Amino acid sequence: METSTGGLEKEKVLVKRLHEIKQIILSGESTQKVLEKVDALEEALLDHGEKQTANLQAQVSLYPLRQKSLSQAIEAAIDAWKNCDVQVFPGTMSTILVGTGRNVWASLEKSFSSTAAHSDVVMIVTVSNACPKQASAG
Repeated sequence: METSTGGLEKEKVLVKRLHEIKQIILSGESTQKVLEKVDALEEALLDHGEKQTANLQAQVSLYPLRQKSLSQAIEAAIDAWKNCDVQVFPGTMSTILVGTGRNVWASLEKSFSSTAAHSDVVMIVTVSNACPKQASAG
C-alpha cells in the first residue's frame, strides 16, 4: 500500500471491510449480507481515486413524518452514514457527509431507503464537489 495519507486511509478502509466480513461470517448471518460486503470490498480495491467521484460533500436534512419521536430515525440515519465510508459531521439542522462520490451517493440512498421503509420521509440534500473536505454543519 502507498505510504501517503490517502493510501493509509484506503488501507484502513480495506482492513475495516475485511473485519466486517469476518464478523458477518462468524455471526452466521445470511450469504446475501456477506456478498454485499465482499462487493463493497471489491469496489474499494478497484477504486483508484477516480477524480470524477472524489471529494463530494453533501448537506443533508432528514424529516421523518408523522412520528412521535424524530430523533430515533435521525440517529439511525447518522449511524447508517457512519457505516458507509463517509465522514459524518452532524449539526443541529443538518448533517454534512464527505467522501467519494460513490460512497456519498450510496450513503444517501441507503439512509433514505431504510428510513422510508419505516415511515414517510422528506430528505433535502445539497451536493457539491467544490466545498472544503471538512466543514461543520449548521
